[in-house]
Amino acid sequence: MMRTALPIRRPAGARGFTLIELMITVMIIGVLATIAIPSYQQYVQRARRTEAKSAMMRIMGAQERFFTVNNTYTQDPTALNFPVCTGANTTGSADSCEASTYTIAITPLAGADMTGGFLLTASPKQPDDLCGNLTLTSTNVKGKNGSGSMQDCW
Repeated sequence: MMRTALPIRRPAGARGFTLIELMITVMIIGVLATIAIPSYQQYVQRARRTEAKSAMMRIMGAQERFFTVNNTYTQDPTALNFPVCTGANTTGSADSCEASTYTIAITPLAGADMTGGFLLTASPKQPDDLCGNLTLTSTNVKGKNGSGSMQDCW
């Protein structure tokens, strides 16, 4: 006498996923993650650049106020009410050095005399191939040293 295989039935109330359903779900999540993660990283990088540009504009305003009173610019961030980060003549892009994603250096524009103007250079703490270092002069000339266009960076 030959027995035929009966279909496997789940007990009443038993629920769950088959291995195939689970594998398809994991594959869909993987595809979505490969699309979403690079886009997210681009948005984060743009937000960091915006933070640096905003900080450079704050420093520029503080330099102009300092110039109005002293008839010269300064390299000292503390004279502008900014914290000193990673050495002389540098400050951060955020309110504190630890929260900053860029380090901003203040250097004379022409020679060693600060009366001729200043150059702000924002260097990213994490690599930014698109824009690299952002620069801004006291005459409002903007620059970058990355491979991206000025429109992408500024």
